[in-house]
Amino acid sequence: MKMAKVRYPAIVERGEDGGYGVFFPDLDGCVTAGDSADEAAARAPEALALHLEGLAEVGEPIPGPSAIDAIERDPDINEVARLLVEAEEPKAGERVNVWLPKSLLSRIDRYVEEVGAGGSRSAFLAQAARQVLDAERKIPWRSSGVADVGRSPAQIVDEYRRLIETVDRLYKGVHGGGLNDPALTAVEDHLSHWRK
Repeated sequence: MKMAKVRYPAIVERGEDGGYGVFFPDLDGCVTAGDSADEAAARAPEALALHLEGLAEVGEPIPGPSAIDAIERDPDINEVARLLVEAEEPKAGERVNVWLPKSLLSRIDRYVEEVGAGGSRSAFLAQAARQVLDAERKIPWRSSGVADVGRSPAQIVDEYRRLIETVDRLYKGVHGGGLNDPALTAVEDHLSHWRK
């Protein structure tokens, strides 16, 4: 079943600090940013989706999109471009009861407050779940076999080895130490049957 799509106009503006922002004239508070106009524009679909989901979650009416050429230019805005950004039309959700440690909820709430992240705890959790599920879909061992992902077993092993090395480098950069050797060995052992 196809999901209904909506398209909202967005304006890319150059900030005074040299960065770029994107805002949606029809949706108060729906904004994102980036170091370049391209980066800011690339983040616009996620910002729109999170904003629409947040409105739907709290039962707020979702305003319809304006025609892109009906939006007047504001002389106080250093406008770089106008975009039509597409998102899935939010559908009715279902309230669920989950248990999370208070320390984790506090971290989520701080993140939502500092970064925005859709404006609510629920929108953040929905986006995090979506990212995990999207990533899961791309894992070759979850597919029906190696042949249908178009890569040989050796290519898959090499790809995962590079991924492990990248995660290890990132972990060292953030935590000052690497992943423990047993963890890396376990992953290598798990993948060893693909080598031949």
